[in-house]
Amino acid sequence: MKSEALHGIKMEHKLAPNMVVFSHGFGVARDGGGLFTELVADLPEGFGHVLFDHNDNNGGSTVLSDFTEQARRLSDIVHWTQQQPGVVETHIIAHSMGCVVTALAKPKINGYFILLAPPLQIGENTRSYYTSKPGAKQYGDRWLIPDSDGTTIVPLSLIDEFEQINAGRTLLDFADDQRLTIVTAGNDEALADEDYSDLSNHPNVDFIAILEADHSFKGKNRKKLISLIRRVLQ
Repeated sequence: MKSEALHGIKMEHKLAPNMVVFSHGFGVARDGGGLFTELVADLPEGFGHVLFDHNDNNGGSTVLSDFTEQARRLSDIVHWTQQQPGVVETHIIAHSMGCVVTALAKPKINGYFILLAPPLQIGENTRSYYTSKPGAKQYGDRWLIPDSDGTTIVPLSLIDEFEQINAGRTLLDFADDQRLTIVTAGNDEALADEDYSDLSNHPNVDFIAILEADHSFKGKNRKKLISLIRRVLQ
């Protein structure tokens, strides 16, 4: 695996004829909180990958990028991947908020879109969620949120975007133009009471639920997810 930066985007990659670009969820690093690391380890033979950061991690602080920047980064990474010698197919696997970023970016690929636990409702409580955290304070156009791992820096522009994006509509619009495989978690603690009926009934969506899985598909459900992804890609 090789680590480098593309236009300031930190990434790790292993090149192969079939490439999977991973788009991680909100506030985590490019390994997807461990989820993507295991998926990468069990990709089928002949598949490579690209892991990259939507956000900027600087020492003890993480600066969250707004959706416009996250979509730009995904588009740049996909374009770079497609330009590498020997690459034949490019696929995207996204998790959680990374699914919404993928739908906003609308990258053109010749492989599969696999969206894991996509959120349909975002933004309603985002401002109060961050500003009410212990020790949170505003500094100019940013909120500084202390936590056990350092400080999370949240631009006000990101909070504004959260309140304006209709994630469910964005994903449906994306499905109008692309074939999608959507995998939901039946015991999703982060996305309780989501109504996926519109997406599951969409003619361009292959909809699969792992009934006992939590939001990150941990434990035995991680193995089910890995097996499912291998079947789709092969």
